[in-house]
Amino acid sequence: MEDKKTYIDKLAAQLNEWDAKLDVMEAEAEKSKADMKLKYQQNIDRLKTKRKEVDDKLKEIKQASDTAWQELKSGFEKSWNDLKSSIERALAELK
Repeated sequence: MEDKKTYIDKLAAQLNEWDAKLDVMEAEAEKSKADMKLKYQQNIDRLKTKRKEVDDKLKEIKQASDTAWQELKSGFEKSWNDLKSSIERALAELK
């Protein structure tokens, strides 16, 4: 079983990587024509909302006791996987 600190550290590293990808998406959106820029920006805004939800849930896990965090983990992973697939789709659209 993975311990809480290792789990949180792994997720924090992945969130930092996704933040960098969101920055790249924003830079690409800025270079786009007006109609595509709006589409990209809406997508980026949606991703940032999901990113914030994941961050809020991660904070709950950080604050949970060593036994309670396991209970929060399954709900968190659903949000995590949703964010992951949304970012992957958005990156694919940029190519």
